[in-house]
Amino acid sequence: MFTNLIAAQPALGVGLVAPRDASAYFASKNKLLPSYNWDDVYAHEHAAGVAVAGITQRDVLQLFSDELQRTIDAGGDLRSFKKRMQPLLAKAGYWGDVTVTDPATGEQRITKFNAKRLELIFNTNTRQAFAAGQYERALAAKDTLPYLLYLCANDDKVRPLHRQWHGTVLPVEHAFWRTHMPPCGWCCRCKVVSVNERDIAKYAKLGVPIKRIAPASFGQYTTYTRKGTGEEMAVPLGIDPGFDHNPALSRLRGVMPQQEIFDAAPALPTMDTLPRMPVPRTASKSILLPKGMTDQAYIEAFMAEIDAEGPAQGPKVLTDVAGQQLVLDKELFWDRRANTFKTQKRDREIYMRLLARAIADPDEIWERDIPHNKQSKRLIRRRYIARFEIDGETTPIIGVFDWDSDSWSGITVYQADSAAGAESMLQKYRVGVRVYVRQ
Repeated sequence: MFTNLIAAQPALGVGLVAPRDASAYFASKNKLLPSYNWDDVYAHEHAAGVAVAGITQRDVLQLFSDELQRTIDAGGDLRSFKKRMQPLLAKAGYWGDVTVTDPATGEQRITKFNAKRLELIFNTNTRQAFAAGQYERALAAKDTLPYLLYLCANDDKVRPLHRQWHGTVLPVEHAFWRTHMPPCGWCCRCKVVSVNERDIAKYAKLGVPIKRIAPASFGQYTTYTRKGTGEEMAVPLGIDPGFDHNPALSRLRGVMPQQEIFDAAPALPTMDTLPRMPVPRTASKSILLPKGMTDQAYIEAFMAEIDAEGPAQGPKVLTDVAGQQLVLDKELFWDRRANTFKTQKRDREIYMRLLARAIADPDEIWERDIPHNKQSKRLIRRRYIARFEIDGETTPIIGVFDWDSDSWSGITVYQADSAAGAESMLQKYRVGVRVYVRQ
């Protein structure tokens, strides 16, 4: 009964997305974001630039950016995209089985670039671009078309929860559309249409089960751990990790509080280029600690570098350079999944004193909102970044803290594994709003 719903849509006067809306969205992605794992650039971070999993070379990534933009400008034709891209990738050595290397760790894997992979890249990028354009148009037309209606393909390939969402009708600005704007997963064929009361009645006559409340699964989450960073993400139930965002709103996430996003729409600014960092500070090699000490000894060396209130042994409260109070203790180095200390992981132990200095006297502090499974609270991720030069080699250090509207809690602190991975690490974590920079 629902097979021809897509064809029926124009007859209901709802309208299609103009290619220019999708083109404008994709054109605003003014950065190239090399990535090794598909989740190195996660969800709303895609709004800042173009990323393709396994593409770490900027020249190859530029090929994808140019051809995707050209295809979206023309209305989105998969056949022509594949026809143009295959010889370009073959010439660049990115066709067939390709060995790709993680610049941060040196890890290697074989990735297959073929017609099927091109189709997946095409569908993911173009569908999200058109979804962004559609939502911007929905916001602009909300006075006459105040609702969005969720529709699935309704065949035997549809995910069970997506089928349950079929027929859901909610106001354009409802929180549901912040995370459930199709596509809601890899190869998801679901869609939304802008409707008014008369349109809703016509869809009901076609057999669509109209539901005017958010689905029972809305507000339920699962946990996904990013491969490259170990960061745990709260993902709405039924949505694939990385698709739990509204592309049109993602350009604002991380630069303003969530509750203010809708107030600013539909005027969506583009992301600025990253500001320059302060010059790295020189540190003597004597500050490095020897290997072979105990975890407790390394943690004590870290705490000794922190000039903060608290006992010689145990937690200390540090007021950072931006005026925030942080609680620092051994939990910062505890690996909850492995149930052991991560003090001596990735040579972290020898940099303990510098890790402490990066938090106490950073070069920069960045903040951004992150998805959270407690909708009543705002979760902010705060990153402390510092660079130290030792014997002519620069080592970036990252400290990560979360704030859940009650207090700041330490997540981790570590240094770049290699000079090759330093730039990649800085690009990955300098996101959101820079709230402090060392003069």
